[in-house]
Amino acid sequence: MIRPGRDRLRGTIEVDETFWGGIEKGIRGRLTKEKALIIIAAEQDGDGIGRIRMRRILDVTRKSLHNFISDAIEPGSTVQSDGLNSYLELKGYIHDRQVEKGDICCLEYIA
Repeated sequence: MIRPGRDRLRGTIEVDETFWGGIEKGIRGRLTKEKALIIIAAEQDGDGIGRIRMRRILDVTRKSLHNFISDAIEPGSTVQSDGLNSYLELKGYIHDRQVEKGDICCLEYIA
């Protein structure tokens, strides 16, 4: 259950998507036929994790990810994500993109 009108996360928030379900033979990467795709936002609280928000999503399109972020995270917050291009162009947030390959990192703010 979700409490209507609950506060959105704020500050520095890490966002990532994952799958819920077992191993699917012959399926690799972000493809799935049977698993549930879930997006998670975790609020930074010092060295630990504060409040979290989760939602089942149908796909990892920009529309799906940005809708979740705008519902779960207060504008002006810093959103940390991985290198998935669907997170690009977040409007109203500081986007701290953490790309693992090649240690590339950048900050982006789109009003």
